[in-house]
Amino acid sequence: MAPVWVDYQSFDSAAAFVDAMASECLAEWDPSAQLNSEIMGVPSNVLAASVRFGWSDFYIRVRVGRDQDWERVIKELVQSWENKNRDTDRLKLK
Repeated sequence: MAPVWVDYQSFDSAAAFVDAMASECLAEWDPSAQLNSEIMGVPSNVLAASVRFGWSDFYIRVRVGRDQDWERVIKELVQSWENKNRDTDRLKLK
């Protein structure tokens, strides 16, 4: 699937994140695709979502029930904000 850009939201768990992404990104789910997945025996529940930050090389698959995946996303996001603030402060000093 192609990337989808979504606004930042705060989630308490990996499952909450994956559920929100599924409802956001699969809103226009093709019924024939769903039918094909059911015929092929592929579960229709979304179990993971890929996250990639466009400003860095960070990417991860966030899996339901693996809150450490979501914690890594938040840690990377916080570090990025801190780095941006440091860079901005450095530019102000010049």
